[in-house]
Amino acid sequence: WPIERIISSDLQRCAQTAQAIAAHHPRIELTYDPIWRERDVGDFAGLTFTDIQEKFPECLNKQRGMFDPPNGEPFKSLRRRAMNAYEKALAAHAGQMVAIVTHGGILHTLIAQLIHIREDSYGRFSLRGNTGLNIIEVTDEGEPYLIRLNDTSHLE
Repeated sequence: WPIERIISSDLQRCAQTAQAIAAHHPRIELTYDPIWRERDVGDFAGLTFTDIQEKFPECLNKQRGMFDPPNGEPFKSLRRRAMNAYEKALAAHAGQMVAIVTHGGILHTLIAQLIHIREDSYGRFSLRGNTGLNIIEVTDEGEPYLIRLNDTSHLE
């Protein structure tokens, strides 16, 4: 899959990963777009899982990622933003191989929507670790197909 463009979240971890990819593809344009940022987790920021369990137990009773963190980005807003980011990239780069470097929360939400996973089943798949490769192929008719999910073979 020859990459024709790289789009990245402008946050540090993704920007560094995108720069590492770009170093191997020096003729490819790298752009940063804040629409691909990780979800703002509001009052959860900086807390351990145990802290969240103690302070916000009601949030942990919901499906994976479907909670609305206090003072953070609500789940429905994240869903909308993920689809807007995807549609923006698709419209601007139709027919191109685009590498998008983003974060687990927005990526998980986007993939679930693209492959029509019901909201009550979001927790049935997980993206573990960092730098997993996910490939979504879009047909000429605009139908997305998940070709690879969380492939980390490039790290071996």
